[in-house]
Amino acid sequence: MLHYSPNPPMEAPLLQDLADAQVTNYLVAAAATLVVFDHILTIQQEITLIWRNPWNVTSLLYIWNRYYTLIVLAINTSCNYFSHIKDTARLKAIL
Repeated sequence: MLHYSPNPPMEAPLLQDLADAQVTNYLVAAAATLVVFDHILTIQQEITLIWRNPWNVTSLLYIWNRYYTLIVLAINTSCNYFSHIKDTARLKAIL
């Protein structure tokens, strides 16, 4: 429930920012889900083709690309989630 605010025009941009942040969080979560799904589908091929063969530059680049993306998405998802919680709390305090 919205409370009376002395500056009603200020509420609309705040609500829009909160809605935009929520959409961004959903998109980041969807991307993270797809990356994890891809990892699950291809783990057997990765074990056979990368981990059981001698290391070379190609193997290192593959590992870097595969796991760097996963780590960055995990960090991004958690930062967006905790930022959204903080923004929601601020908005409730303002309204």
